[in-house]
Amino acid sequence: MDWFSDIGRFLWAVVNNWAGYSTGGIIVAVVALWHLMKDRPVRRKVGIGLAIVFLFLSFFKAWQDQYHRANDLQASLHTPPQTIQVNIPPINVPPAQVILNPQSKHQNALASQPPHAFLVEAHEAGNLTVKHGAGCKPSRVSVEMTSGGHFWFQKPVSYDETNLYLVASDEGLTARVLVWCEP
Repeated sequence: MDWFSDIGRFLWAVVNNWAGYSTGGIIVAVVALWHLMKDRPVRRKVGIGLAIVFLFLSFFKAWQDQYHRANDLQASLHTPPQTIQVNIPPINVPPAQVILNPQSKHQNALASQPPHAFLVEAHEAGNLTVKHGAGCKPSRVSVEMTSGGHFWFQKPVSYDETNLYLVASDEGLTARVLVWCEP
């Protein structure tokens, strides 16, 4: 079936080229000019001969177009692809943090007290209860991610004197947690 469509495309190219040669070009212009100047019709043999020559030229032109197209496509296969360089400036992103009460009334006192630090690991995504071991109700908590993903606090209770109540976005997440106690 594909064979018939190929023949159809070829014959269309031949007819299209033949129409171009038969109705235009220098040879047809000279014959038309001779006909007008001599006021005589063109001989039948000359007209048939020109039609056959134009038919031959249209077959050749249809073949030539496909030949050049195939050569161009073949050459493009052997051309190495162009490399494109994209320069993206580095982006400095601070580690992800969750901070409660950053403007605490005890901020100066917090700055003088070292935080209680520990590591957190989420074995699965979802709610996570972590003992903070600070021995007080936290006034400020900072979660610094040491892996991809995110931790955030559960609502309505985020922490108490013993635990932090977190939510992990994915399994296998790790973070460093800093807990400050009220003075």
